[in-house]
Amino acid sequence: MSRRCNLPSVRICLFVSAVFVAGLYPASVDTAHAQKTKEAPKRVIAQPKIAKPARDHSQEERPEEDIYESLVHGTVYLDVTEGEGAGWSGTGWLLNKEKRLVVTNDHVASSKSGHELQQIFAWFPVVNEGEAIHDIDYYIQNEEKIFGKVLFTDSTRDLAVLQLDSIPDKAVAFELAERSARPGEPLHSLAGLPQGSEGLFIYTLGTSRAVYKRSLANGANVKVLEAQMPINRGNSGGPIINAHAQIVGVCEGFTNATAANMVTMSVDVSEVRDFLSEIEDYVDPETAEQFIHRGDLHYDAGRYKSAMTDFNRAIELDPKNAEAVSDRGWVFYKDGDYDTAMADFKEALALDNQFLDAYYGQAAVHRARGEVEEAIKAYTQAIRISHDDHQLADLYNSRGNTYYEAGEYDKAVADYDRSIAKDDTDAIVFGNKGDALTQAGKYDEACSVLDKAIEMDGTNAEFWNVAGNNWYARDNYPNAVEMYNKAIEIDPDEQMYYRNRGNAYRLMSELDAAFEDAKKTLDLDPDEGDNWNFLGNVLFDASKYSEAIEIYTRAIELDSQNALYLRNRGNTYYQINEYESALADLNKAIELDDDADKRAIRGNIYQAMGKTDAAKKDYQATGDESYKSYDRRYLRFENKTGEKIKLHLQYYTLSNKGNWRWFPNNPESGENLVFDFDVDEAAYLYHDDFKIRASRVRIWAETEKSNWMQNKDTDLMLVPNGSYMSNSGDFETWTQTFTP
Repeated sequence: MSRRCNLPSVRICLFVSAVFVAGLYPASVDTAHAQKTKEAPKRVIAQPKIAKPARDHSQEERPEEDIYESLVHGTVYLDVTEGEGAGWSGTGWLLNKEKRLVVTNDHVASSKSGHELQQIFAWFPVVNEGEAIHDIDYYIQNEEKIFGKVLFTDSTRDLAVLQLDSIPDKAVAFELAERSARPGEPLHSLAGLPQGSEGLFIYTLGTSRAVYKRSLANGANVKVLEAQMPINRGNSGGPIINAHAQIVGVCEGFTNATAANMVTMSVDVSEVRDFLSEIEDYVDPETAEQFIHRGDLHYDAGRYKSAMTDFNRAIELDPKNAEAVSDRGWVFYKDGDYDTAMADFKEALALDNQFLDAYYGQAAVHRARGEVEEAIKAYTQAIRISHDDHQLADLYNSRGNTYYEAGEYDKAVADYDRSIAKDDTDAIVFGNKGDALTQAGKYDEACSVLDKAIEMDGTNAEFWNVAGNNWYARDNYPNAVEMYNKAIEIDPDEQMYYRNRGNAYRLMSELDAAFEDAKKTLDLDPDEGDNWNFLGNVLFDASKYSEAIEIYTRAIELDSQNALYLRNRGNTYYQINEYESALADLNKAIELDDDADKRAIRGNIYQAMGKTDAAKKDYQATGDESYKSYDRRYLRFENKTGEKIKLHLQYYTLSNKGNWRWFPNNPESGENLVFDFDVDEAAYLYHDDFKIRASRVRIWAETEKSNWMQNKDTDLMLVPNGSYMSNSGDFETWTQTFTP
């Protein structure tokens, strides 16, 4: 089975949230096309072989006490744990006692974080005087945990099959009903630990309303049993049985969030039957092909340890099976063991030099190592031996993505065009081409291609995100915000879309809106350093430097080797004249990732510290020959006192005769320039129609209520070290602000 579909299918052109520079940085991409399709055999059978045979519906309905007895002998409480102690509970029901198989929901049996589950254990009800014991402490103190593993999952149907280590002697498997429940039929269920209850194995009953296709909580459109029945979180995966004690549905606990009172949705028995029919031949695999198929299912669901076990078993049965060896290589790849993965891909090609999936694997390893040329060679070799247009379309797209990652956008576009020529039905390739054209600065052409991608699939949030990046790159931030809005509407849980929109808001000076986007990213993931860094950037823009430093520090605590976070905090320390801290951050940032931007900032820090030679060295290292030495700065004033203010000024500069002197006269003369500023007024200062530029000043002010006299008789040094370096092409600005 091809592993290409397990790589990202669309690039995400994110804006890395730098303080002064917002750049487009792509993540890796591959389009989700399968090299070949391997489906389980399709059968038309009344019941799956692994299910208990159903009895005739013409029999009489069973008494209520028999219904309850069936529930307590076939229902299980499930406790699931993943990394770092996170866990949840659900319910399941016994499908096959001999094979120890239990059915539950996929959302009960699958990881919430993308990591493998640590453990699943089950408790069956203990019956006392005809009723299940409900006290949780009883089970903790008296019942051994029955551990299990996940065999199969179906995220579309929200179903899963587990295999337990053992089954109690008194447990009884459920039958599957031969038909769906009809409107008005009574329904019964038992829940492991439902929300709102404090005990285990709580009974509930209701009435069938209808069976029809509709969406589940996961968005998939499947056949559901709609019922009037109290179901809560914790019921998930539990049995819904009819009056004959036969399964007619599986609780889908999340769907009770519907607006209608007492209306709940469960997975219909017909979906259960189809799911079991598809996987039944792989419960106890015997051949290498069967182990490969089950391993593929484990791999696609992220159960890599189980996948490895199955692929190894397949290799034991058939050591010359190139597919099994290549598939195992992908498991090593997922684990970050690139050397062993490459060894498996090479072995697979030695067994079958036409096996394309192994070429993909080699390319993936080279890309992960940053070996772009080698990755391109692997794709090229696969292209040379492939004669299938569908495969070639995917190969050209994948090679184009590799060129994209290397910044060779024209070559990427050429490969996307080749892919489209082989198969023009894949919207993702059009999206990738539009992205590459945007990176190449061909914005109008990119827009045309992105329009085509959106026309083909307007529900793909990434296309709208890339369209936003296109407008952002053209400095059209309102249009960029519109596109990001659409991406967020489609996928409101993607943090990057909020960061991209927030960056556009920043450049529109809409800092309140940017701040809300920053908060939203942290609501989505408080452990993502980029989200803290983004919030720091918003605070920096608002001149809240001390707060920004605290936030950047949070980002650095999450990723101490991130050069961007260190650069941003160091630059913020520089703004508040904490030069030693600023220098420490910039030194480490440059050690991690040396570039012109960081050199320029460190040059500024050295300059402010009076280390002119070190500053010049850093400025020269930027490669920017426009850096020149300046001996004065323009003077700008901001009135933040809340009152009208009268400003007094004496300044020292180079006269038009080439000599340095004070204006309007020596400070001892008492003569000074006077300026009147309204509340919140800000402006450059002029003298005789010339914008004032000076190396030092004496500046003071008064209002009706206050005065600022600290620099009336003391020089304020605008150029503390006599000169500074700048590449602005003009004198820098010194802004003096008086506050209450």
